[in-house]
Amino acid sequence: MKAGSFLIQIVTLIVCGLMLAGCAKQDQAVSDKLPPIVNAEQVQEFNPVTAAESHYSGAIQPTRQMDVAFKASGYVQSIGEIRGSDGVTRLLQAGDPVRKGAILATVRESDYRAKINEQATAVNEIQVSQQRGLAALSEAEASVEASRVNYERTSRLFASDSVTKPEYDTAYNNFQLAKIRVQEAKAAVNSSKATEMHGRAGLAEANLALQDCVLRAPFDGVILKRLIEEGSLAAQGTVAYTIADDHSVKVTFGVPDVEIRKLAPSQSITVHAAAVPGKDFVGKITEISPDADAKSRVFNVEVSLPNATRQLRIGMVASVVTTPQGTLGGKYLTVPLKAVIRSSSNPGGYAVFVVSHQNDKYTAEERQVQLGEATGHLIQVESGLKLGESVVTDGSTRVAQGQEIKIADQTM
Repeated sequence: MKAGSFLIQIVTLIVCGLMLAGCAKQDQAVSDKLPPIVNAEQVQEFNPVTAAESHYSGAIQPTRQMDVAFKASGYVQSIGEIRGSDGVTRLLQAGDPVRKGAILATVRESDYRAKINEQATAVNEIQVSQQRGLAALSEAEASVEASRVNYERTSRLFASDSVTKPEYDTAYNNFQLAKIRVQEAKAAVNSSKATEMHGRAGLAEANLALQDCVLRAPFDGVILKRLIEEGSLAAQGTVAYTIADDHSVKVTFGVPDVEIRKLAPSQSITVHAAAVPGKDFVGKITEISPDADAKSRVFNVEVSLPNATRQLRIGMVASVVTTPQGTLGGKYLTVPLKAVIRSSSNPGGYAVFVVSHQNDKYTAEERQVQLGEATGHLIQVESGLKLGESVVTDGSTRVAQGQEIKIADQTM
């Protein structure tokens, strides 16, 4: 990639400044034929992706975690079991995997079964009472029909002066009383039905309470804590286990405000765990806090990772590597900006002095180079140099082609 005109101007100014500053010293060094003392550095390989990376640390956490509590109160009758690696069955404990619906614990059921029997007996008695009420209603309805027929016959006779007024009044009163008894019988039957419904609701509640004596795993996961023992008294709402879904995990870490702009939701992130060396785990950013922590002034970022093989365990320390979106990959060679000079054979080009070492003697060899983009105090070299070669840095303006030089630290 060619450097822009702005970059060329920067390099030109640096080179010209160095040349003007060292011009007099160069003439003096050459005239006196004394090898100038210079500094030299090796040509480096630069990876822009690695250079743009940021490293953070956090702990592996489950994406879903739940405290599993008893709905029913009572003494803990049993705790779920699992077969250990030695083939012996033992009680569930922290670290054991569980499947959804697996029995974790039970409380004593005898009290709840007694309640069911009590409610069932009450419902049966209500049904018997209801049958008697229905029989009374049928009897009352038959009586009211007979009274109605008698009243209508007496009314016709009374109209023809065939019966007396007291006989008519008696027939009328009997008919009215019969209707009242029907209403009372219906009210009794309705009350009995309501009582039966209430009793059945109590029976259903007692059966549900019996089912609640069994504590089951709400999802596939791993036990983080077991907080109960057999024989202990558990109240309603007592937490028995803490269970986590470890089929997917997350890492939360803090990012300073100057770096948060480089991250975005759904961006891929690489995670390493010291406990799983040599393994790259790739996740995606699922949450970026909209505001910074009041004390640390960092933004919390959450990365979610699949964990089907369960290599990542809850609580492991993780190293998070972030690379800004849009960072270009690829490696290239770089040299310090101060090593670049104007080419002596091409006024529009650039060069560096490559250090040649032969017979314990160091000489400076001018080499034409093609430059790319600048990164900090380094500049990309697209052609003209090889990895590992050494170039003159401090003192590049005081040497000439083929001139003997001395290296300041003599460590090359």
